[in-house]
Amino acid sequence: MTTPSPRHPPVLRGRTQETGAVTAAVGAAREGRGAALLVTGAPGLGRTALLDRAERSDTDLVLVRADGVRAEADMPGAGLQRLVRPLADRVGDLRDLHARALEEVLDGGEGRAPATAAALLALFTAAAREHPVLCVADDAHLLDTSSRQTLAAVARRTGGEHLAVLMSAPTAADPLLTGVPELPLRPLDRREAEAAASDAAPGAASHVRAALARTCHGNPLALRGFLRLLGRAHLTGGRPLPDPLPLDERLLEAHRTALEALPERTRDLLLLAAAEPGAGIDALVAAADGEASVADLAPAEEAGAVRADGDRLRFPDPVLRTAVYLLAPVARRRGAHARLEEVFNAEHAPSRHARHRHLAAPESDTARADAMARLAVRARALEGDGAAAAVLERAARLTPDPHDRAFRFASAADAAWRSGRPDRSADLLASAGPPGATGPAGARVDMVRGHRMLLNGDAFDAADTLVSAADRLAPHDRALTVEALVHAADAASFAGDPFRHHDVAQRGEGLVHEDDPDEMHFGIAFLQGCTLSFQGHYPEAAEHLRTAVRLARRIDEPRLLKRASVCALRLGDARLVRDLASRSAETARRRGAVALIPQALQFLVYAEFWTARLPSAVGNGMKGLRLSRETGQPNCATHLLAGLSLLAAIQGDESTCRARAESVLESGRRNGLGLPVALAEWALALLEMSQGDAVAAFTRLKTLAHAEPGRGHPTMRVLTAPLFVEAAVRNGAEDQAEVALAGYERWAEGSDSTSGRALVARSRALLARAGDSRDYAAHFEEALKFHRSCADDEVERARTAFLFGTALRRERDPGRAYVHLRDALESFERMGARVWAERARAELRANGAPDARTSAPSPLDLTEQQRSIALLVAEGATNREIAAHLFLSPRTVEYHLRAVFRRLNIRSRVDLARLMR
Repeated sequence: MTTPSPRHPPVLRGRTQETGAVTAAVGAAREGRGAALLVTGAPGLGRTALLDRAERSDTDLVLVRADGVRAEADMPGAGLQRLVRPLADRVGDLRDLHARALEEVLDGGEGRAPATAAALLALFTAAAREHPVLCVADDAHLLDTSSRQTLAAVARRTGGEHLAVLMSAPTAADPLLTGVPELPLRPLDRREAEAAASDAAPGAASHVRAALARTCHGNPLALRGFLRLLGRAHLTGGRPLPDPLPLDERLLEAHRTALEALPERTRDLLLLAAAEPGAGIDALVAAADGEASVADLAPAEEAGAVRADGDRLRFPDPVLRTAVYLLAPVARRRGAHARLEEVFNAEHAPSRHARHRHLAAPESDTARADAMARLAVRARALEGDGAAAAVLERAARLTPDPHDRAFRFASAADAAWRSGRPDRSADLLASAGPPGATGPAGARVDMVRGHRMLLNGDAFDAADTLVSAADRLAPHDRALTVEALVHAADAASFAGDPFRHHDVAQRGEGLVHEDDPDEMHFGIAFLQGCTLSFQGHYPEAAEHLRTAVRLARRIDEPRLLKRASVCALRLGDARLVRDLASRSAETARRRGAVALIPQALQFLVYAEFWTARLPSAVGNGMKGLRLSRETGQPNCATHLLAGLSLLAAIQGDESTCRARAESVLESGRRNGLGLPVALAEWALALLEMSQGDAVAAFTRLKTLAHAEPGRGHPTMRVLTAPLFVEAAVRNGAEDQAEVALAGYERWAEGSDSTSGRALVARSRALLARAGDSRDYAAHFEEALKFHRSCADDEVERARTAFLFGTALRRERDPGRAYVHLRDALESFERMGARVWAERARAELRANGAPDARTSAPSPLDLTEQQRSIALLVAEGATNREIAAHLFLSPRTVEYHLRAVFRRLNIRSRVDLARLMR
């Protein structure tokens, strides 16, 4: 019989190679070469879909099909009969021996091997004289023994025939199927599963599709079952996904019979393993019936349902684990969780204990909810923010009081966000209730909403929302009030709004008592130090800022360490910024607070820029950019991109600097992000100065100095003053330079910043030379002395040496000019500042040094991909580890590494590590 076929069969995601193999088998039948395949894979991976596709692939085929049916598995010859019946009218044309064998099959006999196999092959050969024959047997493992044996014998003899035999089975372990070429199906990878979800449910929210793709474990039928059984509200993200997700009934049925064949104690152990994935074998036995032992797992291991992985029990097919759980009655599931709750105690495994306690008795209960909320503190300390979020969510679901429940859902949302799961955080926040609700619970909800707004919305709106939340929390919870105010101050500072910041700081006055925790004292010191710095009261600010740094180091909490790096930034101590920001990032990584890592990297990039660790700064900036986008923090990404534009400026990479800066200006102005906007303007001004365009730089910096909140930043106005002085002097605007320098000098002295004093002295030198004063050299010497004593501002030290050397050359002092210009050239080359290095070489040539060498190879000559690979090599990573980290193939990594070696003129990984450091 022939089969009609659509012109364009549906796409099977992730099955390109497998589809090609099946198509090739059909092609072999058409060409008279014959072929056979045994498609293997766990239930739901698409064995049937692949065979159906082959069946529909060509209308000019004789199709015979006998799929395995469990009800006929014990009926000898039943499958053979279904294979022969479509061709029964041709049996009479065969030799008598073959005809009698097949007539016996048609009459209900089981056939006699190998005679029946020879007869069946002869029947297929006769039919193939008109059209190629395609024989299909899906679920061949469910065929009766004689049919399975006969069909496998035919499959092994297809060579030279116009015949293709396609069978499927869960595995190739059946000895009767030995010798048939196997085509194993693998689970879909995450990207393929998301594409399949998009095909099946284009209206589903992207984060829902991603969650379903993750949960289906690469099983297409499980994924389609999710999409079919879930409601529209679930798919669009309006309601959280159920846990566990429902499985397609066909998948449940496929596993049911195999599970029912196992002994009761084995099934009990499997249920415990399904209720606690990855559990230790000893823990499962301890939770089981008192007479159970490890030996009771043997039947499941022999059936391939589970395997021992060290001291852990694993399900090779994760969907089977879900099926085991869902097929058990509710009472048995709850009993399993109750026994596991006793095995995993609250002291050592708080999140596991909480999970089983909740699932054993999910009814609302105030006392149990309160106890579980207390467990969240222990869970965060031992297991990180992700575990704390899960425990708080369970506490919320057990809480009968609606206000307390909303409060706990909001706290769970906050912890989920810190763990790097913004979509889960949004779901939990939606469960907490609408914005603007009254009471402490409503304030807590708005506090979390305001913090999320700071990271992905308008900074002004975020500050106002957080201040409102703090006002409502103040009568109920002073610690949370301080936290809300610190978040509001972050928003005001991000916007560059000193007035809002002052208002926030005033609200913190009198909130903290002497015996309150260090975290609260840190918050107030941070608020007071930053607002005093905004107001220009630098000596008073420095006292509070240093107190905050000291407290943050003692507490060792990622968010506090990040804010302490802001304090160090205001103190003008790049080395301290680097220490605190890197410690914040590492502490966040260690505690699983993924979302806090890019926030710390924002300020680490600053510090590495000033200290001329440019390759590391680029690597950390790109890593932070990726993480901020993955964790739903576009405003953080904007800030990091501003830092990267500053790096491109010092490198002299005009196109990259301008592209990054323009992107920052667009998104920053849209969301009122005055800090990134000011950084981008600084980067463009630095680029213009490197190109000798002092007019453009002067105009840009002058505009920035008068920018309103959301389009500039008071602190950046101070920190850009030395560059403004340089540009103003070049434009004959010494009076404006003096005004800017006066403010910068007050900051440098009040903050006791050595690097700041160096730039004050340099600016005095530029002004002295503009006024034809011979004191300029003394000021330059003083600047270099300060630079040498702090050793953490290599970029500015090199620029000071360049400016001094240039001045000396023009004053016809070639000997001294050469020393400083040569020093500047070597520094610029070492850090990869190409344009500045070229300007230094030009000055050296003008000074009478025509042999000024060309630029040495620098890590900053590399592409961003090459730099990322080089940094990982410097850290000791292998090519395979680099490939996994960057989602590349090892061969691609090797290709880039060869290009790096050529470009840097080095020969070994040791040379590369030395150069990157």
